Amino acid sequence: MMYRLKFLFPNWNLYILCLISILFCTCKGNNRPQTSGIPGQMIGSAIVFPRLLPFNMPEGMSVQSLLESSGHKIVAYVDSSGCEDCNIYNAIGIRGYELALKHKQRDDIPFIYIFNTQDIGALQDRLRQQGFYRYYFVDIENTFLEKNRIPANQLFHTFLLKDGRVQVIGNPSTNQKIRDLYDKVLGLK
Repeated sequence: MMYRLKFLFPNWNLYILCLISILFCTCKGNNRPQTSGIPGQMIGSAIVFPRLLPFNMPEGMSVQSLLESSGHKIVAYVDSSGCEDCNIYNAIGIRGYELALKHKQRDDIPFIYIFNTQDIGALQDRLRQQGFYRYYFVDIENTFLEKNRIPANQLFHTFLLKDGRVQVIGNPSTNQKIRDLYDKVLGLK
């Protein structure tokens, strides 16, 4: 039996190496500059909102008043490195938590989505495909990442802020413990 396998696959090590390479190369490489932000160090730090391009803003809503308002807000940052479709899907998955807050009569908490991309047209197409029609911001110049010490790990690109300072880091839609922390800080538990 072993002789047959060697005959069929004389360089089986090469086949395994190719298979592993294919698995690791399914998404684009990470061209994002590595930041030294560690999630624990971000707690209590201020988030800086540089000049961002707004899209789909409701009439009468001021960009500055939204970004600089006091109280709680939730910020989801989407990096264009790696698998951009995956990152977009994970970030806008927070809409489930947004709907849960509305159900608990807490629709006073703004959700701010910031997308880092150079290709705005492709981003708009992807968001439409995902059924995302909310207001959002685009950071073409990568200044949000540069001004804030955001960890490289995509799991730590969602923040609960109070008065502009980080209270909780993580996506409440993908982690029940993070969701419990959000609820506790927001006074829902």
